[in-house]
Amino acid sequence: MNNQQSLSIFIKIGIALFIFMSFPVAYAETSARAYQCDYYSRDAVEQYKKNLQFDCGFKGLRWSNNKAGQRKWCMSVRKSITDKENNIRKKMLERCFKTKTSLKNKSNHPNIPDRCKDPKGLYTPIKSIYSWYRYKREVRTPVAKGVIKFDFNGDGGLDYIFIEQNKKQNVQLTTCLSDKKNKSYRRKVTRIAFSAKGDSLSSEGYDISIKDKQLQISFSYFEHNAGSSFAEGFYAYNNHKHIFELKDSISNGAGIPMPPDYTQSYPIYIPTPPKTL
Repeated sequence: MNNQQSLSIFIKIGIALFIFMSFPVAYAETSARAYQCDYYSRDAVEQYKKNLQFDCGFKGLRWSNNKAGQRKWCMSVRKSITDKENNIRKKMLERCFKTKTSLKNKSNHPNIPDRCKDPKGLYTPIKSIYSWYRYKREVRTPVAKGVIKFDFNGDGGLDYIFIEQNKKQNVQLTTCLSDKKNKSYRRKVTRIAFSAKGDSLSSEGYDISIKDKQLQISFSYFEHNAGSSFAEGFYAYNNHKHIFELKDSISNGAGIPMPPDYTQSYPIYIPTPPKTL
């Protein structure tokens, strides 16, 4: 065997070893990208659903519920490109949410009598709020469908339950009950008040609806690295006192087990429904 043949064999062996040693790295990179694209396609579809849910009106290839197609495209481009695309959709949705939940947006105002509105003009009746907890931002509608219309006091006229928000993002639950005898309304701010900001280590939520002629209020609480809890209160209107009174409630909580032995749970806060509204 001459020197040229030996060199040729050595080069071939080197190439084979390089390919063999590179294979696990290439496989790992492909596997990691596939994992990333699974998340990308999932997020893209969720963003598409929010676009429809809140009638943002965004169209084009960027907005699609074709999860397989989103994943295939993701696998064909660099991570920096998909990250940019995901952030573009995120920012577009945030602008839409802010517009939809703006105090100035007429479509976000519930249909209530003018006499039910804040006489000082500090609070604006709204349907939805834009709030966030740490990195999670979302649109919430605390009062079912934006306003509850029901004859709670039995005088034959409609009563109204809704939320109001001021420029500082303070939110309050307000009742406005009809007084057909005097052709007027009795407006009252309840004891349910919260912030639409939610930019802290804890988050609180409210869902107000009507069930069996009573107000049903669900209180939820979540604390980062601590746990979560909830409470539900059922309120009936007292015609003599002109207030909603708590008739029944349930509550529970689950704290995260703490070190060192994880036998004790974090003493999580459990909401207490107020006795009256």
